[in-house]
Amino acid sequence: MSDISIHSVAKLSTITKIVYKMREDGLVDISASLKDGRVSEVELTPQGSKKLQEAKEATHRLVERAYAKLEISEITQLNRCLSKIFNNLN
Repeated sequence: MSDISIHSVAKLSTITKIVYKMREDGLVDISASLKDGRVSEVELTPQGSKKLQEAKEATHRLVERAYAKLEISEITQLNRCLSKIFNNLN
């Protein structure tokens, strides 16, 4: 869960609550790591994989609309700026 927290730029306590709620909803399974029992490993269930695919499709459509009238050079510049902002937050 620590890795999820780092990659999502959210507090571990927040991620833990979300992941346990996702488990209740049948979207993920949580198990102790075989290498280190103190570590919780999170894995998508088939239902979670289906929901992830649906989210990816919806996100793709939204991104397509958002970038529709931008030139490649504008998209490149925007991505550079967003990358700098993201790095500033780390």
